[in-house]
Amino acid sequence: MPSKETNELLTQVEGDAPMGQMLRQHHWVPAVRAGKLIADGAPAHVRLFGRDYVAFRATDGRVGILDEACPHRRASLLLARNEDCALTCIFHGWKIGVDGKVIDTPTQFHKKEVFAASVKVRRYPVREAGGLVWVWLGEGDEVPPFPDFEFNGLPAENIVVASTQIDCNWVQGLEAALDPVHVGILHSSFVGSGRGYLNLTAAATPYFQVFPKDFGLQVAALRPLGDGTTYVRVTSYVMPYYGFTPPNDPTLADRTVLIAVPVDDTHTRQFFVRYNLYGPPIDNHFAETVEASDPDNYTPFPGGKDKAWGQDREAMKNGHFTGFPRNIFSEDMVVQVSMGPITDRSQEHLSESDIGIVHGRRLLIEAARAFQEGKRPVGAPVGIDYRSVRAPTGLINDGEDWQVQLTTLEDGPVPEPSLAR
Repeated sequence: MPSKETNELLTQVEGDAPMGQMLRQHHWVPAVRAGKLIADGAPAHVRLFGRDYVAFRATDGRVGILDEACPHRRASLLLARNEDCALTCIFHGWKIGVDGKVIDTPTQFHKKEVFAASVKVRRYPVREAGGLVWVWLGEGDEVPPFPDFEFNGLPAENIVVASTQIDCNWVQGLEAALDPVHVGILHSSFVGSGRGYLNLTAAATPYFQVFPKDFGLQVAALRPLGDGTTYVRVTSYVMPYYGFTPPNDPTLADRTVLIAVPVDDTHTRQFFVRYNLYGPPIDNHFAETVEASDPDNYTPFPGGKDKAWGQDREAMKNGHFTGFPRNIFSEDMVVQVSMGPITDRSQEHLSESDIGIVHGRRLLIEAARAFQEGKRPVGAPVGIDYRSVRAPTGLINDGEDWQVQLTTLEDGPVPEPSLAR
């Protein structure tokens, strides 16, 4: 269990906090759903690490991310006109191009071009891929390698993206991907009637393997079913934000990535990416739910703690385990929010199934401390094959090696796992 001081190192991301500095300097971060930005449409508010930005799609389709405040009198550029590949502040008409250069300053009457050139506006490096707009917020000119996940190169119809903001620290959102046991309990009403393997999460007591990877780690939950077979469910945690979760039915070839992005110390933007390498996602429940809701506010809660975040007790009486029947992700997010803005991990009593959470926390803490010492943090995106990341699942015969039977994740020797029973 982390001390209070270590918990602060793990969770705090604003200002000069070492974790936030490390994340900004060494990692690209998903900033906004790409479909939210329309050419010459309304600018979008993006808040990351406690700072406010404006994202917009220019007339020619390029995306710009700038500091939200106009450099003149600090009015919000969320109010700006978006036209001619530039934002024009409605306060005094200052015009800033998608490249961050000041184009016009109507309030300056002499040597306007010289004056405009002297005004520095930071335009942050952006990449558009995988249905997301990514941004690098670090200092200097040494931009880290982009995490080229396999879904980043897919056509738009192969990807469904949704997001929502929740009122808790980003690590609380992240840890859902490191916790394989909650699936068969928290999500029992969704997985019990579903197709595929996911209903087996409640079929037997699991044992666990944790494998270190250059991208982070893999957490495998293995459940011997008593009939000579073992159900294997593996989650891949990719430093620092990403959890690749196993499909319910691997024959459909749909894959899911959960991404927890720090908005500030007490808020998280959760992105959900469902993709299929061969065509549009086949398991349409996720896509249909996104289409029926606001894809940028995917799981709003009707009320706070005083209303139990909208929990439906009548649904519980009628058989729904949690009382949050809207979608499976609402169950994850409500328990994360219920822990408080920043949960006090020094008061936890961790159990055997929390081995993945322990390892994930250690990786993040180690990375932040290495950054403080001027070293390259663990998980920094250098020499990592992000396209190889998988979250395999399936049935194997007892005693078989799931890494051989279920995946071809890597060539070369397989690392010895850490075991917990």
